[in-house]
Amino acid sequence: MTKNELFLGVLAGMIGNIPKDIMAWILYGLNITPYTFAHFCAGIFVPPVYIRHWASIAVGFFADFVMAASFGFLLALILKKYGTDYWMIKGLGFGGGLFVYCFGMLRPMVSPLRLSDPVANLLFVLPHLFFGLTASCIVAKRLG
Repeated sequence: MTKNELFLGVLAGMIGNIPKDIMAWILYGLNITPYTFAHFCAGIFVPPVYIRHWASIAVGFFADFVMAASFGFLLALILKKYGTDYWMIKGLGFGGGLFVYCFGMLRPMVSPLRLSDPVANLLFVLPHLFFGLTASCIVAKRLG
């Protein structure tokens, strides 16, 4: 493995996205939330009527992993510049910031899907925190 930040960040973001998506699909499967991250990302490309179509979900998965890879690269650059000490706190902060950015600012601009239930909104914080924690662990262990 290399210390190349692009490769490391992309890999960390994609691996960090796995537990995030698993948590979201569990919440969706238990009917706690009406959508997964794949649904939200699919909403960028298709109208809501097609949001549950298998091809839409496939496009949503692809978009979700591309975004995760991009954010993983950003996290790798941050940890390289500011150090890998306290990587757990930095990862949780990064994941929390992603939730605010992706769900609070970006999603309303690009996806027509909404979570009207406050509990569902709260529960979507956890997958973002796990993403930040997992990705920062991978980056910190390799850079540090």
